[in-house]
Amino acid sequence: MRAAFSVGSEGIEQGSPLAIVQAGAICLRIGDRPGEGEIALVASRTNGAWGIPKGHVELGESLQQAAEREAFEEAGVKGFTLEPEIGQFLYHKEGRLLRYRVSVHLLLVQRIELHFPEKNERQIKWVPLTVAARDVANRELSRIIASVRTHPLYEEHAGREL
Repeated sequence: MRAAFSVGSEGIEQGSPLAIVQAGAICLRIGDRPGEGEIALVASRTNGAWGIPKGHVELGESLQQAAEREAFEEAGVKGFTLEPEIGQFLYHKEGRLLRYRVSVHLLLVQRIELHFPEKNERQIKWVPLTVAARDVANRELSRIIASVRTHPLYEEHAGREL
C-alpha cells in the first residue's frame, strides 16, 4: 500500500490503492503515580464513535506538528509529542472508499484551553489509561492504547512533572 500526503482528500480517486496519511495524538495527562494517567477521547462528528484527535497533515508540516495541531483543534489540548510514533492504524470514513493511515504519537498534556476550533462540534471525555482501550471504536487503535502503559516512552515520563 502506498501513502499519500494530502490537504484533505480532494483529488484522490475513489477506490485508489493509496492511503491518506494522517497524524493522531494520544493526549496523556500523567498521574502522580505510574498507571494513573488519563487520555482524551473525542467523538466522531459523523457517527459519535470514540477515538483520538487525528487528521490530515498540512503541507510542510511534520507528523508530530500535525498531531499537536489536531489535539488542540479537536480537544483544546496543548502539549508536546514524543518521538518516535507509538503505532499506526488504518480506517475508512463512512460512505467513502478512501483508506486513511494514522501515525499515532504520544502527546504529554501541558494545559487544556477553554476555547478551540471544534469546541462546539465534538464531545470530549477523559478516560483512565487503564480502561481507555475498550472505549475506542477502532481495534488497531485499541491495541495501541493498551500498549501505552508498557511503552518505553510512557515509562520514561510517568510520574514526572512537565
